[in-house]
Amino acid sequence: MTFAGRDPSGDPFTTRGVGQAVAPRERRRRLQDRPRAGTDVPVDHTNPEGPSPLRRSFLLASLAALGLGLLVQPTGPATAATQSAYVAAVLADGPSALLQGTTDLTGHTAAGSGVNGPTGTTLPNGDPAVAFNGNGQYLQFPDNKAFEVDATGVLTVEFWMRPDTLQFTHMEGSGYVYTMGKGDPNQHEWYTRMYSYTNQENRPNRISGYVFNPQGGLGAGSYFQDPVTVGQWIHVALVINANAKSSTYPMGYTKIYKNGVLRDQDSLADYNITPKSGTSPLRIGTGYLQSFFQGAIGDVAFYGKELTATQLQAHYAAVTKPATTTDTTSTGTTSGTTSGTTSGTTSGTTSGTTTAATWSHAINGTNVYRGTNQLIRYTPTYGTSTRTNQYGCEASVVGGKITAIQNGVGNMAIPSNGYVMSGHGDARTWLCTYAKVGYLGSVSGSTFTITQQ
Repeated sequence: MTFAGRDPSGDPFTTRGVGQAVAPRERRRRLQDRPRAGTDVPVDHTNPEGPSPLRRSFLLASLAALGLGLLVQPTGPATAATQSAYVAAVLADGPSALLQGTTDLTGHTAAGSGVNGPTGTTLPNGDPAVAFNGNGQYLQFPDNKAFEVDATGVLTVEFWMRPDTLQFTHMEGSGYVYTMGKGDPNQHEWYTRMYSYTNQENRPNRISGYVFNPQGGLGAGSYFQDPVTVGQWIHVALVINANAKSSTYPMGYTKIYKNGVLRDQDSLADYNITPKSGTSPLRIGTGYLQSFFQGAIGDVAFYGKELTATQLQAHYAAVTKPATTTDTTSTGTTSGTTSGTTSGTTSGTTSGTTTAATWSHAINGTNVYRGTNQLIRYTPTYGTSTRTNQYGCEASVVGGKITAIQNGVGNMAIPSNGYVMSGHGDARTWLCTYAKVGYLGSVSGSTFTITQQ
């Protein structure tokens, strides 16, 4: 089937089937600098609903026999014995659903099912997760208000994702896949998306989330676009808030967080979006069966309210806890060249003596412009302040101790007898997670180390 649509720049394109986009014949105009957040959902297509109930039952039984019980667990509230620190932190913030495999750990929604054989894997903290081959595999959960925006007017969707490729096979539109969402033709609600590295809109591996009117068309959404490392877990939170109306956001807004840090916010009024629920199931690993994500997804939480940055940062830290922390955006199979390695170790107790925890991060430069995901050191020779924008976390160090921390402010004063560490993106998350006033801060070569005090 061939359908027509419009990309966010207003240019026509057509798509034949899955992942066979035909380039626009003419570019009347191109977006400059930051692309608009709107995006297109094609609306005249058919949606096969996967295997028959009998085949699905056989499939699930086979998966269980292979030891993939996480896909067939019964619904029920989590017990203390099954809770990780991350699950405990999420449940403490009152989610309407927390999905591990096909199970809702809150007990609020019905169990889901695996379609076409998704397999089991784990998050860095050992929590169960589900891996998809990008060729028709997904999870499906029955329609429920917990997954809908208009149940309360607000929806926060929080999850971990691990891309296993930078170039997807079964794409749609201009070259992207939906990682999850709720919708079908004339019942479109919301979706999360990841672009292939090469796509028609020059959005290499952009990760985004959108909300639509039921008929589809252009949707309002937010995104971040950073270098992606194959096999690396990313913490994502999409906020859709149709209640928080103001002169800036007259119909509400969307937000997106990466690893606990707010990266983008956009207005629903840009595309006149009024979220409405339908009867479509929730799908994870796909949106409405026109594209399929290759990678893994775990611990998918839903809230009928907006979570704060502080809550999301605490959730992220619960998985990347000091005992074993590794966060690398560096070489290997990546879509960019930003470098930086985070590692942390906590030693145990020996003969009654406890060694303090330490965390280290590569320094990407000294007295230079702070770039994406970089940790920069600013000394008095740079001037009296860092001259940075508000999209970072900064900590001043005097006499080997952290004396002040500010997040989301920018332009921090540089102490005359010390220096400032300034982080953006992943480095911002790392710095705000581990830096505390009174902790020790030291520089050795091109590495900054924080020591618990």
